[in-house]
Amino acid sequence: MKKITKILFALILCFLLINVNAGIIRVNGDPGENIYESGGSGSTTFDETTNTLTLNNYEGEEISIGDLDGKTVNIILKGNNTITTTGDGISASGDNVTLNITGETGSKLTISGSSSGIFNTNGSLTITNADIEVIDCSGTAIHMQSGELLKIKDSKLKVSKLNVSYGAEYGIYSDNGDMLLDNLTYTSSEMDKEDIYVAEGNILTIKNSVINIDKNNLYCISGEDTYVSNTTFNIKNSDYVFFVSGLLEVEKGTFNLKDVNRLSKSGDNARYLYSHINGNVKNSLIEVDGDVSIYGTTMDVKNDNDFTAIDAFKIFIEDSDIKLSGFGMVLDGVDNGIFNSKVDVSVTSG
Repeated sequence: MKKITKILFALILCFLLINVNAGIIRVNGDPGENIYESGGSGSTTFDETTNTLTLNNYEGEEISIGDLDGKTVNIILKGNNTITTTGDGISASGDNVTLNITGETGSKLTISGSSSGIFNTNGSLTITNADIEVIDCSGTAIHMQSGELLKIKDSKLKVSKLNVSYGAEYGIYSDNGDMLLDNLTYTSSEMDKEDIYVAEGNILTIKNSVINIDKNNLYCISGEDTYVSNTTFNIKNSDYVFFVSGLLEVEKGTFNLKDVNRLSKSGDNARYLYSHINGNVKNSLIEVDGDVSIYGTTMDVKNDNDFTAIDAFKIFIEDSDIKLSGFGMVLDGVDNGIFNSKVDVSVTSG
């Protein structure tokens, strides 16, 4: 009896070792396959009735979700979870898959060495109350390829050391679908592509957030119609903060700029409402193909390279306190209107 018990124990241990060494979690809706295969260390559970995967101190390779077309898949984060892989860290493939990732208080998810950190091929992607770090990946940290909405709320996201040789290194990227960032603290360093990118034809909304970017060599934030409210931007050693093809509207934004080329370039009108803009730029401050309107805003910005501060078709400034120094020209518009405002300027040329 003891010998049989030892054999059974050895077989169970062998199975566990094989399962752990596989290091991959698969959730598969194909009727011909097991819906859930677990790997890696830590505690993982899957509730088939709600399609909910819970990670508790998980350490392993990628998490792959497939063949769940039209379904909602939930991932709950508990404890300290680590994914190390050359594939996508967490990926959902299929048609119209809603992927929800929620972190419990105090939890963290670190993804390294991946192609993309979190990737949904087709469907919506929502991240809530999560603390996520993506490092050393060769693709995009958070990527929705096609869907209705990419939403990140009440979360922290840190992106660093992306592999620039791959050519598709973005922080948060929506190929086809709107993006909403609400109460997000986003931190990145040394990016060669956009930190936040929304493809044309979709809307980008950023509110109640803090955006920290150090050294972006292209555009920090890029899209079409872009709406920003109650958000602080700490931007250093970067090119454009905003490069948008449509409307740019900023309300109650705070900008701390250090060695930035431009604050914004927009293809449509731009509006800065009740905002604070401080620091230095190496090129024009605001460049707009349409009109620019500045209401209830303070500016204290320096430039040492003789560029125009604000370049637009029409420029309207009202109830604002503007201090600009070192620019070659301050306002370059066919029709400028300044109302109930203080504009203190020093220019290097006429």
